[in-house]
Amino acid sequence: MKIFVFLVFFVAICEGQQNSSHIVHGLFVSRNTSSPLIHYGTYAIDNKQFTLINSLHVDQVGDITRREFNPLTYDPNTDVVYIVGLSKQNHSLLSVINATTGVLLKTFNPFENEIFSLQYDIFQKQLFAQMDTGREMELQVIEIDTSTGKIKRVLATIPQASPSQVSSYCPICRKYFFMIRDRDNFTYVGVDSTDAGGVSWRTPIDVRPSSIHFDYKTFTMYIAFTNKTERARFQLGMLNRTIGTVGNIIYTFDERHIPTPVSAFDIAEKLYYSFILSFQPLDFEASYVNVNTGAGQQVQVPRETPDAIGWFVKQFVH
Repeated sequence: MKIFVFLVFFVAICEGQQNSSHIVHGLFVSRNTSSPLIHYGTYAIDNKQFTLINSLHVDQVGDITRREFNPLTYDPNTDVVYIVGLSKQNHSLLSVINATTGVLLKTFNPFENEIFSLQYDIFQKQLFAQMDTGREMELQVIEIDTSTGKIKRVLATIPQASPSQVSSYCPICRKYFFMIRDRDNFTYVGVDSTDAGGVSWRTPIDVRPSSIHFDYKTFTMYIAFTNKTERARFQLGMLNRTIGTVGNIIYTFDERHIPTPVSAFDIAEKLYYSFILSFQPLDFEASYVNVNTGAGQQVQVPRETPDAIGWFVKQFVH
């Protein structure tokens, strides 16, 4: 009897460890894009298992499927997710979701201008956004009051800039990092989120980025990108933020892979997650790469699984 109990206990531990690895939280939509539902749940990459936590109607949080940009950011202090959808009047709707239950906690009054990305400072407990100013080719970075959903202050205004949703944040150096684009060229921008605000730097880069993630423990900016100088290949590397080049290639995907902006970074396990489009056959895959060892894995996503539109790794929950 003691042996049986031990075996059951051992199996339970192993299953728990397996189920706790390579899991991302996020927003998903059915491949039938006419569905009015946005799903909040988890996806276990190794097991190819999507778990639905809750579904939200576009009338509640806005339509995310009609937008090129799908801002999402996670606050582990209160265990909530901030998301942005598009109202019927084409205004940005900021909503707050319980990250455990998926329950909609609140939706604020709409912003007249479009929000392109969101970032949360887990130490200062502040919410920031990159948004349109309403003037042509001009962006601004703002702080949003999380109690009222209104603009608290403008950190910086960036002229001659077209948006992308590629962004990250450093809570130690208090910088909002994001990419702006000019046709096929991209520029790396850093904005100071302290009381001083302002643009810290603006550096052209020589690749086409699909996502970036800053590791504030090692002060390293990781970038998923397509190389412009060689035959187009999807790669993962380290971005030199001063001169705008990728100095160290961590992983190279094969030629049938095309990156999407959907990604996440596990700062504890040093894993870079990507949702990628693959050819031959045409389908989606989920990948994770250890940025320390360069070991990577791609796993085909079953066709019945809803498409990912935003991921994050749930960690450091208080």
